[in-house]
Amino acid sequence: MPFSREERAVTTFKFMRKIFNESRKPLNTQEKQLARHIFLNYVNDGQLAVHIAETYYSSELGARSLLKGVSTLILHRLTSAFLETEKEITDEMNDKPLECYDVRVEELKGGVKHVTVKANGTKSVQKRVPATWRPQIKK
Repeated sequence: MPFSREERAVTTFKFMRKIFNESRKPLNTQEKQLARHIFLNYVNDGQLAVHIAETYYSSELGARSLLKGVSTLILHRLTSAFLETEKEITDEMNDKPLECYDVRVEELKGGVKHVTVKANGTKSVQKRVPATWRPQIKK
């Protein structure tokens, strides 16, 4: 059964979140995992998910078509934007603030929509506290 418009957008967003989470992991030059240690800022994430879903959805391929759209429009463009920087890519980048990239849908002349991925400086993000950590309360 084909996905509804809402199901397509939600599934697309799920794949977008996966890329968001993967991009936050430490980069590893030996394993060639380079487009990492990044803060991915989805500007108007709902509009972005709907655009990708409307552009790439195929009822024959289902969720795989949406994964292809997210990979093509976000992951490949993020990788290209990251590799275009003139900085030397080293594992020591993991000790610095996250590189920030904005992902958005831009409307070009004639109403054509286009997904862009652009570097936008750095962002310091507080590291997560492990789930097992509990504050010490003195009695």
